Amino acid sequence: MDKTTKDAWLGNKEDLSPEALEKRRRINKKVMLFGCLPIILFISVALFFSFISGDEPTSASPNSEATQAPTNVRYIPGLSPTDVYPNLEKQGFSTEKTFNPEYGNLWTSTHSVIGMDYRVETFSYNIKNVVSVRATATVDGNGKEIVASKQFFQYISTLPYENANPEQAAKWVDENFNNHHATIQIGSVTFMMMAPTRYLRSLLIEVRYTSPSKE
Repeated sequence: MDKTTKDAWLGNKEDLSPEALEKRRRINKKVMLFGCLPIILFISVALFFSFISGDEPTSASPNSEATQAPTNVRYIPGLSPTDVYPNLEKQGFSTEKTFNPEYGNLWTSTHSVIGMDYRVETFSYNIKNVVSVRATATVDGNGKEIVASKQFFQYISTLPYENANPEQAAKWVDENFNNHHATIQIGSVTFMMMAPTRYLRSLLIEVRYTSPSKE
């Protein structure tokens, strides 16, 4: 170590030469820089992981989404969501899944062709049962007729629930395709056809709640 450097490290500030004072200032800057560097790196890493964990999406897991259902809810016997949307996906539908611990779970399957939009909503308070299935078809009014969706509704009406009668359900859809609010009960399940306009048809499948008889 040369004399100037030794003085910069150990010498009395008042006795230092200008050269030694300048060297001491440079040494102090380096000490401060390298002394603070580990702290700066630690804070940077901590902030980085805090940012990552804070922005990570918290999408609901279907396995945990068993919502407290209303006491009067009725499930379609023997039908699960996997009886509905996977078969639709084989027909070209895309399914969006929404799991909400407060309001219930919804599987929304959609498909579009020229002039026609199809939509099937499967609702439940858990992932094993189905409360209702609502199928809807709309046309844009530019040449396509809503009657072209009849086979779609007949297909939906043949869902495999307990005590289902697919032939009867498909026949009923054919005969009541244009009858607004027409209903039929097959087994314990009620079908309701909605035909509010010539551009839209909808079919609701559910188990209707009936109040217990009073004796």
